[in-house]
Amino acid sequence: MSHSIGGAVAYYYLSRLGGVSKIGRYIALAAPLHGSTVSGLAAVQPLVESTGSGAAATRHCGPCQLSPGSPFLHDLDPKPAATPQIPFTMIVTRYDEIATPYTTGLLDGPNVHNVVLQDLCPTDFTGHNELPSDPIAVHEVLDALDPAHATPSTCTIVLPLLGPPPTPGR
Repeated sequence: MSHSIGGAVAYYYLSRLGGVSKIGRYIALAAPLHGSTVSGLAAVQPLVESTGSGAAATRHCGPCQLSPGSPFLHDLDPKPAATPQIPFTMIVTRYDEIATPYTTGLLDGPNVHNVVLQDLCPTDFTGHNELPSDPIAVHEVLDALDPAHATPSTCTIVLPLLGPPPTPGR
C-alpha cells in the first residue's frame, strides 16, 4: 500500500525493477501516476527553469519529475493490463490539493478497481494528506487486502483537516 508519490515509486518498482513477482496486490492512495499539477504550482516550474539558476534544482526535484509531460512519467507509463495477475486498487479524493487533477490517481484495465471517496460518501471532504487516515479509505484498503471478506463502507461526515466527528461516549 502506498500514498502519493509512494504510489509512483511502487509502480516503478513493479514495472521497471522486477517487482512483479514480489507484489501480490497494488493499492495506492492519491498516486499521481499521470502527473500532478499540484493545484497549478507545476506551471511555475518552467518559470524557475528559465532563470537559469533554478534549472539544476528542478531537474533533480522529485515532485517535479511528476509534472505532466516529464521524462519520468513518460518512462513510468502506467498500464496495469501489462500485469494482469496483480489486482490494482486506486483510491482518490475529489478534494485532493496535491495530486491534481484527482483523476491522475485512476487507472484503466480489467484488473483495476478505482475508488473515488465521494462516490461512496458525498459527505467525505478528505484532502490529500488526510487520505491515509480517512475511515472510508481505510475500509477500502482493508477490503482490497481481503476481498473475500469485503463489506460496504459506512458513510459519515468527514471534514477537511478535522476528520470524522468523535464517537459518542469517547
